[in-house]
Amino acid sequence: MTRYTATFLDPIPQLTLDTTDRTALAERVTEHAMPYLRPVVERLGRPELSGAFFHPNSDLRGGWFILPDLAKEQTVRFCPVRIEEQQ
Repeated sequence: MTRYTATFLDPIPQLTLDTTDRTALAERVTEHAMPYLRPVVERLGRPELSGAFFHPNSDLRGGWFILPDLAKEQTVRFCPVRIEEQQ
């Protein structure tokens, strides 16, 4: 088991989790952040962004929330997250 700390932009509090599974990490980060992100994106007039999910980069040192737009063949990226492995 590896311990990770995810650091977000305000107003999302930091998250510490133990996992060995990349998918579980992404799901947990999404579950943790969305209650804080949802009101923000709604106030900004972008309620569709509340359907986004966290996508970590290949080395698990960070990532972004993304929302694919299949019709436009584009991806919206927002809210970067820094991930640090704890020793």
